[in-house]
Amino acid sequence: ISNDTPNKDKIAQDKEKEAKEKFIKEPANMKLLIVVDKLLTGFDAPPATYLYIDKKMQDHGLFQAVCRVNRLDDDTKDFGYIVDYMDLFKCLEKSIADYTSEVFDGYDKEDVIGLLNDRIKLSQKDFHKALEAIQALLEDVKEPKTDEDYKTFFNCYDNVNDENAIKKRYQLYKLVNNVVRTYTNFSPYMQDDGFNYTAQEISALKDKVNNYIRLKQLISLASGDSIDLKSYEPDMRFMIDNYIEAGLSKKLCDFDEMSLIDLVIKKGTTFVEDLPDNVKNNHKTVAETIENHIRKVVNYGYQTNPEYYRKMSEILDNLIEQRKQDRLSYAQYLKEVSELAKKVQQIGTGNYPESIGNDRKLRALYDNLDKDEDTTFELNEAIIKEKPNKYKENQMKVRKVKLIIKKTLNCDNDKVEEIYKIVEANYD
Repeated sequence: ISNDTPNKDKIAQDKEKEAKEKFIKEPANMKLLIVVDKLLTGFDAPPATYLYIDKKMQDHGLFQAVCRVNRLDDDTKDFGYIVDYMDLFKCLEKSIADYTSEVFDGYDKEDVIGLLNDRIKLSQKDFHKALEAIQALLEDVKEPKTDEDYKTFFNCYDNVNDENAIKKRYQLYKLVNNVVRTYTNFSPYMQDDGFNYTAQEISALKDKVNNYIRLKQLISLASGDSIDLKSYEPDMRFMIDNYIEAGLSKKLCDFDEMSLIDLVIKKGTTFVEDLPDNVKNNHKTVAETIENHIRKVVNYGYQTNPEYYRKMSEILDNLIEQRKQDRLSYAQYLKEVSELAKKVQQIGTGNYPESIGNDRKLRALYDNLDKDEDTTFELNEAIIKEKPNKYKENQMKVRKVKLIIKKTLNCDNDKVEEIYKIVEANYD
């Protein structure tokens, strides 16, 4: 803003206000805030974690600055970090001492109490607290606590509508993540003076953390909770690949960038050989794992093509029932579940007219319009030609799309609502 800019003071104030609000409420969009003599009082930004000091400060000013990163925010922030380029630490200690002599009596106590702590000792405490939390969750797993015992405890089988099991599994995932995070913070210092860990104890703690990680992978895979990146849009995959970091990974199975369903489709009955050893050697586990993944695809597919995926759900239910009653050999089961996976992904299904082909939009309309080919093409053409841009974001535009459906099909409002949901899921 130049000195000649009209209303430059108002513009500067607005920009400052915008920057502060983003820094507090949208830290992902305002990660770094550079200030000279501003925001030392009357400014509370709990997400702020790092303070870089590159100017001479002392007494009140130094103390005020440090307090900006001392407020806790969420589970991922245990304390603030001071990056001191000016070697002011001794001044900081004096500032805190001055507070005890009531120089800073007007400050909030939560800004001051525990202002300086031993970060390593705190990280040790947090790690052991995280271990205690996950041990408490798993305490009721029946002995001898085999993989099957854990999968039964978290109801990895027939779990689609079991809300308690879903909550319990996601609690496990959260607690394991917390164990890993706190272990990462503390593990580099276990051999330091002041900690009485033997080499055997350090190794045992590492094994315990690895076992919890393996347990999380086991439960998420068996229950179908594991994230299938293949199903995400390209822009989401780009964001994950470019903005989320992780340590070195251990290759458990060769999915070749495929989802589990894709693996079944590509390799047929031999897909079992690419599963982790703790899964593939148990026929029941293999069956229930693939069934849960197929069920997820079916449930997701309902919104795009309810009639088709209703039939797929019936086929899956029948296959599960046959397996449970031992009416199928394992080899026959693998063959049928592989064929079902193809049908669920609508690969190789030959029940559509040649004019419909592999077009998923046309298939969705055709299946839900009593397989009337002419009506399918008439409605598809009307939607493509007449639907407004970005219609999903505007109720007036939504009504226009519904009128297109009603005029084309000459149907009642219930049918209009049914077909609109299919159009909304398939047409941008």
